[in-house]
Amino acid sequence: MKKFGFFILIAGIACSLPLLYVKANDSNRSNNTYASDPFSTMEETDKVVQLPEGGYLKGEATLITEDGTEIQYNSETDPNAITVKEAREEIAVINK
Repeated sequence: MKKFGFFILIAGIACSLPLLYVKANDSNRSNNTYASDPFSTMEETDKVVQLPEGGYLKGEATLITEDGTEIQYNSETDPNAITVKEAREEIAVINK
């Protein structure tokens, strides 16, 4: 009986290995998509704010500097906010 249980366990593990491999490949594809287009989940008309240290923010955030100063960011109300389309164009110019 113990040999049969062990066989079932090994067979179950062996059957699940291809599923784990496929899942790993799917997650790598998602990471590559994001790396090539960080705006891939946004609409062209969504507003973003370019941050001082690089990168873009969609939504709200509070940055606390080393001296304790708080800087508020809000991509919907910031007068310097740009659309995702404009941000993509800026990145394309930088990457030329």
